[in-house]
Amino acid sequence: MAKLNKEYIEILQRDESAARNFWDLENRIFKDRIKIGVVIDMRRSRMIVNILELLHDKVIELNDLDEFSDELKETIKCFISK
Repeated sequence: MAKLNKEYIEILQRDESAARNFWDLENRIFKDRIKIGVVIDMRRSRMIVNILELLHDKVIELNDLDEFSDELKETIKCFISK
């Protein structure tokens, strides 16, 4: 979230019209709201998908899964290598 906040500040500080900056920021927030790192559907059936999306969006790294089961880590690695 800190990274997003910095990017939002950059949008607002651009040398564009205030209206343009506002609407660009509004569009950006709309897109970011559906990203897994911002809003997450916490169901067991979505666990693998959530982890993969968090990895893809660089919210977490593989080493963040160190305390998870070997089976889960292998499953994630299989998906990543495809």
